[in-house]
Amino acid sequence: MVYQITFGNLEAVLKSTDILARGMRMLNTAVIGSTCMTMDDTIADSRSAMSCRSVKTFVVREVDLAMVTVNRSLGRMTVLGRMASQLIEDALFPLERRFFIVFDLLNRKAA
Repeated sequence: MVYQITFGNLEAVLKSTDILARGMRMLNTAVIGSTCMTMDDTIADSRSAMSCRSVKTFVVREVDLAMVTVNRSLGRMTVLGRMASQLIEDALFPLERRFFIVFDLLNRKAA
């Protein structure tokens, strides 16, 4: 019985580690993609700033751009945050399931 519990626990840890490794690769790709999108946005915004002919139009454009940049950043941050929290839930699921199985086995044995 101890062997089965230990083997099951080891399987749960390995599965959880595998899920976490794959999820971290996916999250890393998403962060790199978000960074590239931000760089592209910055380059496009800089090009449009160079087309301003007066200080007034430049200031108005920068004020509008600040709001757009904050909205873009919040959107990307929200997506990455959701991905990270989902990854944590997915990685912990095998361990949680195994914990309840072992807890149930020990309760039956004690009763």
